[in-house]
Amino acid sequence: MWYQLFRPFGYLKIKHPAKKVVDFSIPLLMMVVALIALALTRSMINMWGQSGLISMIQGLVQGLPGFYIAALAAVATFGRQTELDTVIPEPTPTIQTWYGTGKVEIGLTRRRFLCLMFAHLTALSIVLSVFASFGISLAAPIRTALAPHFIDLLFYLASGVYFFLLFQMLIVTMWGLSYLSDKMHQPDAVALAESDEKRRRES
Repeated sequence: MWYQLFRPFGYLKIKHPAKKVVDFSIPLLMMVVALIALALTRSMINMWGQSGLISMIQGLVQGLPGFYIAALAAVATFGRQTELDTVIPEPTPTIQTWYGTGKVEIGLTRRRFLCLMFAHLTALSIVLSVFASFGISLAAPIRTALAPHFIDLLFYLASGVYFFLLFQMLIVTMWGLSYLSDKMHQPDAVALAESDEKRRRES
């Protein structure tokens, strides 16, 4: 049951040399920069208010689940037995999945990699919207209920979580768009070498 519920976040368990940088390192760096900028300009920025920065960003974020679901449906159903269904060349991303009564580690095809990516982005955009909605609606009551130092701690903690999730969503989206528009159309190194060899023989 829990496996199925949290499987949309299975993308985070994919093993690939570039994924830690894309999923964590860059979003964390961007989060730190954003928090520093927020600390320097806090008196000038309405962050969690009803018409604040988070509220304006959510105008964009709330429309993204539909886009991600459409992209997921397109990738999942587009053709069969095409290059999308070939295993990604080295370094091949891998993931553990249930098969029968246990888990096995498999190499991912382009189709499965993209499906996992867009499923994660769909779930992440929904979580981000729910988190922001609770934050905006509870901001005013929390200000009156907590001591100032607790308010500051909660402010930066909530802002840090929101920034990290937002930047991860943006970076992974850009990676996915790059993959869809360019990377998945590049010939495999083995196929390219075989093609070059065939042309040399014919010439």
